[in-house]
Amino acid sequence: MCGITVALRLARHSSLIRANNVVPDTEDSKKRKLTNGFSAHGQLLDDLEDKLDRSLDAINHRGPDAHGTWTSPDGRVGLASCRLEINGLGPGGNQPFSNSDGTIHVVVNGEMYDHQSMREEMIELSGYKFQGGSDSEIVVALYEYYGVSFLSRLRGEFALCIYDSRKQLFLAARDRSGIKPLFWTIHDGTLLLASEAKALLPFGWKPHWDVRSIIDKGWLTEERTIFKGLRK
Repeated sequence: MCGITVALRLARHSSLIRANNVVPDTEDSKKRKLTNGFSAHGQLLDDLEDKLDRSLDAINHRGPDAHGTWTSPDGRVGLASCRLEINGLGPGGNQPFSNSDGTIHVVVNGEMYDHQSMREEMIELSGYKFQGGSDSEIVVALYEYYGVSFLSRLRGEFALCIYDSRKQLFLAARDRSGIKPLFWTIHDGTLLLASEAKALLPFGWKPHWDVRSIIDKGWLTEERTIFKGLRK
């Protein structure tokens, strides 16, 4: 069992970020930037990293062996994982995983079946160099080679998120039976996803009972949950 959290600032809100955070340069502000390293992106990045860290703390029980985060330089995208070491023991299995040129970033909660044969196939087909022995790392190699169609090749129980900075593409997926949890919502212009709802609290999301979903048992049979606006 592991835990993941992802935050993705939606594109249509980028202008609002710039408007709210970027102040026209003056001589004094330029000096402050040089002396203090201040920038709007720097503020966003620090804020995102702090929220991701607190999010992982909230679900630390899912993966107490290692915490890891990746954030884009502009602070718009962040992926985080807390890991319970089972397969691929050691730092080579720590997440988020990235490809060799740092354009593809992945977090995975779950177990990939028959990953050893897929690993051998990817080494033969693409020469992919794996960081360690984790079954989850196969997701990076498969996506890099096959693109989004790689999902048809996966067998297992999993919830995963991929960010491809080269294509500006984000993908989230669960196994066909929905065994591994993945909750999502949009809050303050940011798409948030996590293994547990409480991992979203550091981002300012507040839970409110969805009485209709509770009465209809929508939380049991549909993508609705017991909280308004939170899907799974």
